Formats: sequence, C-alpha cells, structure tokens
Amino acid sequence: MLIAYERLRAFPTDVWIERVLREKYFRRARKLNAARLRAFTEEYFGEHGGYAQQYLFHHARMNKKIKRKRKSGRFVTVSAVK
Repeated sequence: MLIAYERLRAFPTDVWIERVLREKYFRRARKLNAARLRAFTEEYFGEHGGYAQQYLFHHARMNKKIKRKRKSGRFVTVSAVK
C-alpha cells in the first residue's frame, strides 16, 4: 500500500512492529492495546507513518536481541532469526 498506492500513512502493526514499539516507546506501559498503538502511531509519525513503519520493521529484524512478552507477562530477551 505504501509504494504502489501512495498510502503514506499506512502503518500496519504486526508482531514485530508491536515488539519494537514496546521496546522503544512504551517500556513502562503495562496495558497496551491495538487502539492505543494506532492512536500513538497516527499522532507521532503523522503523514509519513508508512516509511517509519518500514524503518522500525527493519530495525526489529536486524537487531540481535529483542524482548518478547511471554504469556506469564514477563519479558525475555531472544535472538532475532535472520
């Protein structure tokens, strides 16, 4: 959508994006839902959110260690798969 249809605000939030947003912008947030993430990304990244999403996704995939939330609510550090 970003390039083919010039939807520069398109900011799809998948597992990788949610993880990197938690790590970089919401470290202390206990309750974080999809609506809060959507509101944050629309306001913070604005008209060019699609490009920001691409950079965040690339960062999440290339970063050696990311934090993953377990079902128990605790975070663990895991190695990213290339």
